[in-house]
Amino acid sequence: MIYLKKEDYFEVYLGSMISNIDKDVLFTLYQPILGHDAVALYLTLYSEFKKQEITSFSSHEELMELMDINILKLQESRKLLEGIGLLQTYYKSDKNGNSFYKYILLSPKSPTDFLNDILYRGLLVRAIGAKKVNQISNLYKSKEIDLEGYSDISDSFKNVFNPSFDSSSFNTSIPTDNTFTKNTKDISKEFDKGAFLSSLEDNHGIKKTFIKEDDLNEISRISLLYGISEIDMCDIIHQAIKDDKIDFELVKNLSLNSQKYSTIITNDNLIKSNDLYNPTSLKAKKIKLMSETSALDYLKLKQNNNAISPSDVKIIDDLSQQYNLPSQVINPLIDYVLENYDNTLPRNLVLKIAASLVRNNIQTTIDAMNYLYKVKNSKKTSKIDKKDENDKENVTVEDIKNLLKELGDE
Repeated sequence: MIYLKKEDYFEVYLGSMISNIDKDVLFTLYQPILGHDAVALYLTLYSEFKKQEITSFSSHEELMELMDINILKLQESRKLLEGIGLLQTYYKSDKNGNSFYKYILLSPKSPTDFLNDILYRGLLVRAIGAKKVNQISNLYKSKEIDLEGYSDISDSFKNVFNPSFDSSSFNTSIPTDNTFTKNTKDISKEFDKGAFLSSLEDNHGIKKTFIKEDDLNEISRISLLYGISEIDMCDIIHQAIKDDKIDFELVKNLSLNSQKYSTIITNDNLIKSNDLYNPTSLKAKKIKLMSETSALDYLKLKQNNNAISPSDVKIIDDLSQQYNLPSQVINPLIDYVLENYDNTLPRNLVLKIAASLVRNNIQTTIDAMNYLYKVKNSKKTSKIDKKDENDKENVTVEDIKNLLKELGDE
């Protein structure tokens, strides 16, 4: 990960048409997911595009002053825009150590495409709830028209404009290569559904039509959660088809058994430093590790590559499936509980904290770490005596209340 410096320069380009309707969609559909800082960054970059017709480059320091925002929040806001498909970022540095960014703004999805996309709709439901999403969707529904008894008397193009297609006006070629079009970005590229379906048919003879859309989304979720490639997932699905249906419990078990673990980072190459912007610092490396590692890989790493118990696998799966938490949020949660509860994962406690993270709309590794580590400056949470396997669940209601109180969630 490349960390921003205020001295770095940037240019803004439009990769798509951006209309006033798009701005309305930004506020209504995107802002509940991204927050106001990210939306403000998008609109400010759009404004900078207009300014850069006069001066090509701007500095991030100027952008920070304009938005009254610090560099960490600026970088987090930029990542949110990239993740949701509104921004593409390109980077280079020269021999003098100067860094340059090119930002390409992409248009928001149309309301119909947004609400029909399971990923976007799911993020919005997670942010504001299904009831409010249904209310918003009604804003974008066209009013039904009753045309019974009416006749269409609209005039035609030909009658109104009388075009003569023999005229040179209609045979003049105008270059349109650089004109703006309506471009949006697909945010689900982490799992290549097309490659998966093709491989499944080519290598196992299972027709693409056999996999229903809901099943494909669940396969994608499990693949990302367990760190399984599209090709390996084909083999797993082939084994998990029973009576013309996919046994997803078997898919999860096979995914767990097929994982190939390796030590991603060791204490030997961690440099102790408090400088978050130094990519070699301990904090930066830990954030990078949590952000880029699947939850099961991270838990495996935390226990020195030893096998994960079925009960712990079930906890992580529930965090993903029931609470819709991504690995980059699950990992700080795992890390926090293990460090504060004698390397155990008490189920009740983990799920209580997960619910608190969801209520507070925590979506990134840094936000999760900041939220969970607020307890560092408060009274230490009570430790659990590790006696046997059953003791992992012996967390009292009082323990949970005390922890949530320290987190400011009660």
